[in-house]
Amino acid sequence: MVSEPGARAYVDTKDAPEFQHPSPDPTAAAGELDARVQELRVRLERAEAAAAAVAHAAALRSELSALQAVQSTLQAD
Repeated sequence: MVSEPGARAYVDTKDAPEFQHPSPDPTAAAGELDARVQELRVRLERAEAAAAAVAHAAALRSELSALQAVQSTLQAD
């Protein structure tokens, strides 16, 4: 097998540099987790507000339909 000068052969891939991970910084990890939790809370609030708006629109649509039916009946008479 031909290899480049200075190339290092790895017996096991877990020894290769791309598989070496530094120990996680607990403070940074906690900060990232807090930021992610806050982001998800905001997204959930927005989704719930959107769901409430959709439900409100459906109620208005239903009420409009009922009023239009009454209006049509009154105009027919």
